[in-house]
Order: sequence, then structure tokens, then C-alpha cells
Amino acid sequence: MGVGYGAYSVAITEIPSQITGCTVSDMWDVNHGWKWDSFASYLPEQTLKIIASYSLLPDLENEDHTVWAASISGKITIKSILSVIGESTSDDNDPI
Repeated sequence: MGVGYGAYSVAITEIPSQITGCTVSDMWDVNHGWKWDSFASYLPEQTLKIIASYSLLPDLENEDHTVWAASISGKITIKSILSVIGESTSDDNDPI
């Protein structure tokens, strides 16, 4: 769940800093499933039902990684950065 931006938009209470940097795999126990005690009290019931519908399979060859949402490939490119900057400063005449 990588308690990140998505979780903040639906959280019903403040998410504590000790779990804000956690990844989805941090919230999953291979032997027992979701670590509900770690995050369930911060999310609404409907979100928890959606999470419950997923399970994780161990992938020993790949680790979690960051995905750049502003590009189709998920990788950071100069073009995607400039696109994001352009959107946020479209009314600003600052050349930088």
C-alpha cells in the first residue's frame, strides 16, 4: 500500500509518520496476510474491503520501486518533469 499519496486522500484520521514510508510489502505477512493492525484504523471500511480483495505473492527477484505517475512508462524523464512543471506554472510568467 505504500502508504503514500493514495492513502492520504482517503484516510479517516492522520496517518502516523512511522508508517508513511512503508511499502505495500511492509504491510503484508507472507504467512498471515495483511497486517491489519498496522493500518486498518486509518482507512474507511470501503477501502479496507478493496485491500482485502488483494493478496501478494512473494517475488524474490524484484523489489518495490518508485513509479513516476506523470509518465506512461513510470520512469522520470525530462519531458515528464517539464510537463508537470508546465501544468503547475501555466499562469506564471516565470521563465524557469
